[in-house]
Amino acid sequence: MYDRWLEQPYQDHYHHLDGLEEMTEQIMSEPEFDPNNVETFLDAIDNACLYAIKDKLAEILQKDFDPQLGDKELGNEIYAAVYMHCVYAAETEAIKRYNESLEHQERD
Repeated sequence: MYDRWLEQPYQDHYHHLDGLEEMTEQIMSEPEFDPNNVETFLDAIDNACLYAIKDKLAEILQKDFDPQLGDKELGNEIYAAVYMHCVYAAETEAIKRYNESLEHQERD
């Protein structure tokens, strides 16, 4: 069976994906995309990132809530939602920067 992924267009595609992943990781270290930055954390919550997990949050809050165990579970869910919001924002920014670099290359 022929391995199509060895063809140049596929190699180019995956090379670009690797570049976007690396760029996303670099962008995640910038303060406005870093979920460990308190301003970014609060902005993510302001941008309604918790609505995506509202059913999970309701489930945690509605069961017999044990503050010692529930707080940790609740905190983990909230952090995970903020983190995913930041990843999405960083991926979007990486694609934007990548496209801008392609436009710049075409002009040169």
